[in-house]
Amino acid sequence: MKWTIQHLNRYQFDSLKFETTLSDFNERFSHPDITQIEDVNVEGRMIIRDAKYIFQLFIETVIHMQCALTLVDVPVAIQLDVEEIFSDDPADHLILGNDIDLYPIVWMNIVAEKPMRVIADGAQRQFVEAKEPSKQHPGLKGLEKFK
Repeated sequence: MKWTIQHLNRYQFDSLKFETTLSDFNERFSHPDITQIEDVNVEGRMIIRDAKYIFQLFIETVIHMQCALTLVDVPVAIQLDVEEIFSDDPADHLILGNDIDLYPIVWMNIVAEKPMRVIADGAQRQFVEAKEPSKQHPGLKGLEKFK
């Protein structure tokens, strides 16, 4: 997912199509809310227009997050279409050096798409059922006759 500018310039009049599976996200990146990232499938193409390198990406993966109530791992499917532009323009991603690396861009989009929190299926029901009915203090039983 890393190309040199010279390599990309070969596709000045054509588009570069690519498809890859990234399997080392767990080792390269971390986030406090994400416990695991499954393989990330990335499909896309790159075109050059007006000295801008335009990447159109389809990113698909499953991340695992902890349930907000039970702390059980919950799989969350992520599918997104993104367009990222690299150029010398500060409004775009700046080209630093001689390479364009999409790893950080894919990671940034996954983190931006993840939900703030997740709740496992049945966790709320389990949480409600776990509550015991409140028991009345034995010293207050005599007050029931005044209702």
